Amino acid sequence: MGRLAHLLKNWENHSPEKVLIDTVKICFRNGIKFEYQNWNSYFSNGSLKNTEIRLEEDSKNDEKQGFLLSIQGVEMELIEIGQDKAFDYLIPNKNLCSLAYIEPVWQENLELIFLFIYEYLNINRDDYFWFEGEDILSWESIQNFKKDGFESFLKVVGIPEGS
Repeated sequence: MGRLAHLLKNWENHSPEKVLIDTVKICFRNGIKFEYQNWNSYFSNGSLKNTEIRLEEDSKNDEKQGFLLSIQGVEMELIEIGQDKAFDYLIPNKNLCSLAYIEPVWQENLELIFLFIYEYLNINRDDYFWFEGEDILSWESIQNFKKDGFESFLKVVGIPEGS
């Protein structure tokens, strides 16, 4: 099974609906096929708890070429016990939480993931992506990867072939 890539956001500025809308815009602008089944769950107050959208390269039919983006709502009980401090070791005092994640991260879908992250951070420059066990990616760092080429991105995310 591949690793996860987490979207880290300041929970106070998070809107699951905006993440979903931005994702649809990215797909539309880049010819990425997406599937949204409206399988949502909600907190007791009626706010969105979780939804998922699958993204795939339109030209490929291999399941490993796509990924699932799971978008989470803010669970206040976790904030109250300090979940918003969990990523302070990466970027201190930003109240970052993993509020969406990409799964699985395979060698085969990294080009699509790279495109998605680049386009997402272009729209949301205060957000970050974090591949489990690796460095955090900001808008500035993803711009450098775009300039230096996809191979430089591969070296940083550290996904071996066939994973």
